[in-house]
Amino acid sequence: MYNDDIWNYEIGLSAQEGLTSARALDVEAALDLLQRFGWRGITLDLLRDIQTEAFGPEPQ
Repeated sequence: MYNDDIWNYEIGLSAQEGLTSARALDVEAALDLLQRFGWRGITLDLLRDIQTEAFGPEPQ
């Protein structure tokens, strides 16, 4: 459960990963943040589906 007044989340990646993995990294960060607020029923798959619904399919 969230009990800190700050949130630290670091992602280390190469320039290539930044260009090719941004959506996956966004979902992982969102999951971490939501779980801090006690949202235990949320999953990576659910967040990916929401992301696709909002932004369309990921470009190939």
